[in-house]
This record gives sequence, C-alpha cells and structure tokens, in this order.
Amino acid sequence: MILAFCLALAAASPAAPERIVAVLPIDPGALDARGAAALEEEVRAAVVQVLGEGGLVSSDAQRAGIGGSRVGPAEAARKLSATHVLTATSRRMEGAMAVSWSLVSQEGKTVGTSRLVGFTPAEVRAEARHKIEDLLREAFGLAPPRAAAGAGTLRIPAAPHAVPGPVAPVSTGPAVEAPSAAPAGIPAVAPESQSLEALIRETVADVEAVRGLKRRNELQILLLDDEAFAKALRKKAEQELTPAAVARERARWTAFNLARPSLDPGKVILSVLDEQVAGFYDPQTKALMVRAHIPASAAAPGTDGIRFVLAHEIEHALQDQHFGIPDLTGEVDDDARLARLSLFEGDAQAAMIAVAAHRAGKPVKLVLAATADAMNQMTVEDLMRKSGFSPQLLRAPAVVREELLTPYVAGLKLVAEVHRRGGWSLVNRMFQSQPLTMHEVLHPEAYLAGEHPAPVPYPSAPTGLKAVAQGRMGEVGARLALSGCVDDKVARDLVSGWSGDAYTIVRTTSGQLALIWSTSWSDGAQSFANLLKMQGPCWEEAASIPGQEIAAQSEIRIDGPRVGLARGLSRFALETAATSAVTFAGLASAPTPPLGVVKPAAAGEKGRVQEGRFVDPRLAIEADLPDGFDADVQQPQQEIVLRKERPTALATISFVPQAAAPETVNGFFEATAKALAKELGGTTVHFKQAQQTTLLGGSAQERSWEVPGTRMLLRVTLAPACGGKAFYAVMRATADEAPRKELEKFVSSLHFLGAEPSPACEELE
Repeated sequence: MILAFCLALAAASPAAPERIVAVLPIDPGALDARGAAALEEEVRAAVVQVLGEGGLVSSDAQRAGIGGSRVGPAEAARKLSATHVLTATSRRMEGAMAVSWSLVSQEGKTVGTSRLVGFTPAEVRAEARHKIEDLLREAFGLAPPRAAAGAGTLRIPAAPHAVPGPVAPVSTGPAVEAPSAAPAGIPAVAPESQSLEALIRETVADVEAVRGLKRRNELQILLLDDEAFAKALRKKAEQELTPAAVARERARWTAFNLARPSLDPGKVILSVLDEQVAGFYDPQTKALMVRAHIPASAAAPGTDGIRFVLAHEIEHALQDQHFGIPDLTGEVDDDARLARLSLFEGDAQAAMIAVAAHRAGKPVKLVLAATADAMNQMTVEDLMRKSGFSPQLLRAPAVVREELLTPYVAGLKLVAEVHRRGGWSLVNRMFQSQPLTMHEVLHPEAYLAGEHPAPVPYPSAPTGLKAVAQGRMGEVGARLALSGCVDDKVARDLVSGWSGDAYTIVRTTSGQLALIWSTSWSDGAQSFANLLKMQGPCWEEAASIPGQEIAAQSEIRIDGPRVGLARGLSRFALETAATSAVTFAGLASAPTPPLGVVKPAAAGEKGRVQEGRFVDPRLAIEADLPDGFDADVQQPQQEIVLRKERPTALATISFVPQAAAPETVNGFFEATAKALAKELGGTTVHFKQAQQTTLLGGSAQERSWEVPGTRMLLRVTLAPACGGKAFYAVMRATADEAPRKELEKFVSSLHFLGAEPSPACEELE
C-alpha cells in the first residue's frame, strides 16, 4: 500500500457543499511512493486552482477519517465529509505510465474520468494540472467542456523514389488503396499541434532509415481520443473474438485447466487490451491508430515519449506494404497463430529498439542483441513484476498474460538472433519462411536449422460425440497445461523437448466437455507423462468448482516418443481414447534450413568455462580461472563473474560499447567504485591511486580505492577495444592478499584468441 495523506477541498464559496473533493492515495502500480506523492501534490494543486482552499480537509482530519486503511471511494467520501473523491490507479501501457483518475460521488457514481500518460513520472505530473482542472470544471459545470484533445487523420504520402523491398510481398492480390477518411464511427479532428505532426513525420523517417523499408503507399495515422480509440480497438478485437472463437477458447481453457470456469475469454481479453494497448495498425483499413492523449512533453524537441510506440506501429504498416500481414482470425492452430504473430511483433519490437539506438548514437546491432539477451533472461512473470503492467493484466489468467506478452519477448529474441547473423536483409527473408511453431520462436537455432514438428493428427472424437474445438497447444501451451500443478521452471525445462501435438475437445452426451490430447517428444516423453499424472489433484480440485464442465478422471498412455491423454470421459471410453491418442506415426521430416546457410553463432555466443579456463568467443579472449572461485557466465551485463565467499573476493569482466573518451572513462571509474562499495556493504570509497598498466597485451588505465569500514580494496582496469569504439573493464574487489594474488594471475593470463575485430567489435558496425 502507498502510504499518503488526502485532502478534502471545497469551492471558493463555503456554502457550496456539493463541491468538496478529497484526493485519495494512488493505488500501487507503475509509480513508486515518491512519484505517487509528487503526482498527488499536483492533483491537489489543480483542485485548489479550481475550487479554492476554503474547503480543504486537513491532513490530521483525513488521518482521523480513514487512516491508512483501504476503503471504497464512496465510503471514503462519507468518512471525510466530502461530496466527491478523486481516486486513481496507475499501470504500464506498452512502456508508458498511465494514471487513470476518477471523480466519484458519495453515492458511488463516477461523474468524470481523466487519463494521464507519460514515459516518466515527470511527464505524468506535467499532464496533471490542466487535465484535472478540466475534469473538475466539466463535472461541476464551472466552465464549458474543453474540446476533446486529439488529432485526426495525418496522411504521409508514399516515399519519393521508393525502391522495391528486398523481398516480394507475401500477398499477391491487388494493391489496396489507403482509405481517404477515418473508419466509420471514428471522428477525425485537426492535429492538436504542429509539433506532434512533426514528431510523427520524423518517426516515420527514422523507421524507414533504420529498418530499410520504404513506404510504397500512403501511410495514414489516426490520433484518437480515449473514447474513439477504445471504440476502434474494441471493434477490431470483436472481429477476431467472434462467438465461435470465444466458445473454442472457453473450451480450451476448461479442458486444459487454464482458467476458472466462470471467466469469459472475450470479456477478459477485451478488458486487458483496453488497459494495455497504446496504438495498433489495422490491416483492413490500412490505418495506424494511436491514443492522442499523450503528455505535452512527448512532442517537444529532444524527448522521445510516444515516439517508440509510433515506431512499433509504423513498422507494422511497412510490414503490410512489403510482405502482407496474414489474417489470423480463422486460425484454429493456437501454436501456429502465436508463432506467426511473434515474427511480426518481434520485428516491430526490433525496429523500435533500433530507432532508440539510432537516436542515442549507439550501434543498432549491439543494442538490439543486448536488449534481446536481457529480455531472454526474464520470464513473462519477471517482465510483469519489473514493468508494472496494468491491474487487468496482472489479474488475468496466466494463459492471457503469456499469449499476450510472449510474442513480443520471444519474437524479439528470434528476430535479434537472425539480425545478428545477417542484418535486416536476412530478417526480411523470414517473412517468406515464417516460423510454424513456438518451438522455433523460443529456440532460434531450431528455426535456423529448419526443424519441423512431427505431423501429429487431430485425435478422433469418440463414436457418437462431436468435436467442439481442435487445435495445437505447442510448447507454450504445453507448459501452461503443466504449470497449474507443477513448478513452472520444471515445466519450462521439460517442454523444450516438445516435437508436436494436437488436441480434440468434445461434448459428451451428458453435456460435459472431454479432452483427447496427442503429443510427440524429441526428448522427455516419459517425464512428460509423469508430470501429467501429477495434475490429478489440480483436476480434482477444479472439478469440484460449481459450473465446471469437465470431470477429473483421466487416462494416460505412452508409446515411445508419443504420449496420449484422455480426460473427462467414462472409464471405458477413457482407455479407448488414450490408446487412440498415441496411434500415429509421429516422425518429423528432415530439417530444411529456411534461410539457407547463415553465418555461425559466434557473435551471440556467451563465455563458457571448460577445463579450468574461461573462453569467450564473443570477445575472442580466454584466461586461466583462479583456484577456489565460483564462475558465473550467465549474467547479461558481464562476460564472467568470479566469486569467493571466504575470504570475500569478487571479479568481473565487461565489454562497454562506448568510445573510451576521457569523460566516459572517468564516469565509469567513479560509478563502478561506488556500486561495488555498496554491494560489499560500504557507503563510501576512498581513492588510493591511479596508474598506467597493461591489459590484454595493450596499454590500460587502472584506479584503486579502499572502502572505509571494511578491509576491501577495489581495482578497476580499463583498456580500449575495437579501435577505441569501446573498452574492456576488469574489476576486482578483495579483502585478503591470497585471493588478490589469484585474481591478478587471472587478469595477467587474459589474452586474445585471434586478431581483432572480434564478433563483439563487429556488432559495433
């Protein structure tokens, strides 16, 4: 809970009790306590500006009224003797912070809302004053409502002298002309500022320059207010969430125990999308739609704000013009749908990151690879914890969270790996040979090798029963089906051996659902069968929930690499269905690399430990490991971390992709020393000396510090790399002489495996 105090505010006239407002604490979400407190202060100032100070409830009165407890808005208003309260929730929305304020009466009626959006707490605060003032004036009839903020249609013509893309479009149909007006039912109004129009045009130019795809047709961008955007988003989502699609999804959720039976997939998905989506490209209308309520600072020179959301969606428009975006509405194969979506979302993510790197003056290849590597270390749960996504998404079933976020995270990983091997031209070729399974997306080496899934047929429905849904769960779905009753990490490790699957869900004569699931495994079939058996208690528990449509009884069969499951049928029918579920050939065809022969993966290969040595193909270096130290080569920011508990000693090697300019080097020395001291339990550092030394056979700078209150000595050595475009950083922290000598031997043994440029240096180009 965010502990903060609220103020009750009155209008200028004390005789107007209908205008007493209390500002409640912001619910935890995208903002930390400090950011929330600062925003609340801005909101209180806005209320004072509109209503005056005469009706303010003191902080003491508020504490006496509601204390720090959580109460509903209406109850809070009554306890504080306020007629209305301003209450807010904060969340993340495609990287931006969104704080939604509601003005609620004592009767619990919401009489007005306002959304503040920004990419930093400062940007959100900059929005607060005028938007909250507008909200109050409109709600209390103090002034005519301000015209809805929002730009309408901005048309950017095809690029002059546009050259054909390197790959022919997937779609061979006639070219579709860009619509001449906003889609029906969506109001279009004039752009609210020239700076916003300039930002959009600049972002289009950035995406084209960095990604290399030029406009072939007019590019239409619609800036919509919240109401119009929500209508457009809902209309697009409802085209995909047809009654038949929702029924199939509900059956899948029930059969695989993915969500409570009372949940409606259509309502859950729509609520999540409305909270999360900041913009989208509609292939049907060829229009890019973006929420127009962005912070004023986002369109100011020198700020990025909404730029990266625009970059992502602009890339979708360019994808459509060059390769065609497939219509996945009728795709019943859940795995294939996610895989194809991952390519398009991963490429859009990559384009967005590339624009950010380009604008920051950093190497696109390196930043793209580093970002993908960092995200690859995170599960969807990790990503949500670190990013502060919306309450609706946090409360949604795991299947919704995974299938919404995985295409962005795993898709970026796949695209970044292909880009690492052959740049954007190789990425373009992926659209002609799209991944068919999430196994290929999650394991780029499987995609590049052309590994095909086993041809698992849909299981036959038992005699007399009709199939209500068929599909394939894939590696992601198989893990979700196991994770309900098995540790997620165990399930994640096991399902990497997935080789193919297919399921059929039927309606029994009693009106219940039943499941027949056929799976094929390149490794771990017996382990998968064992984990399925462990689902029994969860299935029993789910079957006891009122409204549940599937019984718990099940039967599992294993035949070599094939595992079959039948659930929810009568005992005899279970045995027959489970046996039938493993009666298929299940042999995958020979691999066929979709992109042909591509360069080796050395550029992306992290360091490793072998036979007492540290070998790093990416940096093309190696060294003798010190005795008694644990080596960790899995950290995303360091090539290796060496630790010794007693006596305490620590060392790291890092590659810093910044030119070794004096100010950069000095800043790195200072920041590293302070960070090390903090990690080791100190609060300050005492500079000891600076000297010239050697590292990797060349000249280097070295500085050392003592950490007061400890016996630790810190040493940091920096040497230029890649002709001065980057530098190597070797850090040591020791408390005793013996480990100190061991680490110096390690540093002295560092040498190159070959002449530069190393793969890391190539990433800087």
